[in-house]
Amino acid sequence: MFFSVIVPLYNKRKYIRRCVDSVLGQSFTDFELIVVDDGSTDGSHEELADIQDSRFSLIRASNMGGAGGQARNVGMEHALGQWFAFLDADDLWLPEHLDELKNVIAAYPNSGLVSSGWKEVDEGSSLENLALSRESRIRLIDYFLEASRVVGIVNCSSAAISREVYDDIGGFSNFRSGPDLEYWVRIAVKWSVAISDNITAIYFRGNNGNMEQIAKQRKKNSAVACLRDLSPSVAWICDHSEEYGGLLDRSNLRLYINSRVIGAVKGALYRGDFVAARGSAQFFVRPLDKRFALWGLLKYAPVSVLRSIVFFYKSLR
Repeated sequence: MFFSVIVPLYNKRKYIRRCVDSVLGQSFTDFELIVVDDGSTDGSHEELADIQDSRFSLIRASNMGGAGGQARNVGMEHALGQWFAFLDADDLWLPEHLDELKNVIAAYPNSGLVSSGWKEVDEGSSLENLALSRESRIRLIDYFLEASRVVGIVNCSSAAISREVYDDIGGFSNFRSGPDLEYWVRIAVKWSVAISDNITAIYFRGNNGNMEQIAKQRKKNSAVACLRDLSPSVAWICDHSEEYGGLLDRSNLRLYINSRVIGAVKGALYRGDFVAARGSAQFFVRPLDKRFALWGLLKYAPVSVLRSIVFFYKSLR
């Protein structure tokens, strides 16, 4: 079996059948589909009761918390495939998604992490006239450089990992926010990463997913206490730097870390939380790239200056 498709499910009754149907309708057919119901209380599993496809299996578990990472781990424990492909319960794949992942793997068989292109779409939008890149440009990437420019260069609904990766480093860590980004970092420090620009995965916004819930909570509790709260992926790099030969000495990883920091700074400024903005700015890793140098000075800026920056930024938008 080539692919094991793993779908974590928690209270997504409205969307899960759409997700599962998109998998069972793939043009590439050498796969199994494992849905792990992570203690849903809305009867999500009932939407799947009539599925007769022999490739489909449902595992029901008590709620393990986190952002679906532990449910994915359960799926991987039961998986039989050479590659594990992930899809969230409220997202979907276009019919050629697994075919495109197979093309990426064929081009770069030693990769540990592969991904197709993906598109963010508002829930309820029609997909019929959606503008999608259909260019199958397959390439190896420097994950850290690419992710410093585009946070979601690899999305959890577009990605697949090799069984070798799972056997070596295990599964996802149990974070409420960012377990996928932390996992990609752990993979990318040891294996190559290959992607296609062909958009074959659809990520839906506006369905009260995990990241939207976290964003609402941050508005209520905005103080940034430490680097781990800022980003689990950054915390992992810092904690394991020496183990992997001085990760912080590598310019691409410093760029990755600083891109996460600047995202937190900008987000706090936009919310008007100047304490969090200055708190985040202290985590820049030096030496700073030119594009981050001015941002590194924000931790010294008075509140009046920060207010002016926010006013100017919002007026431009």
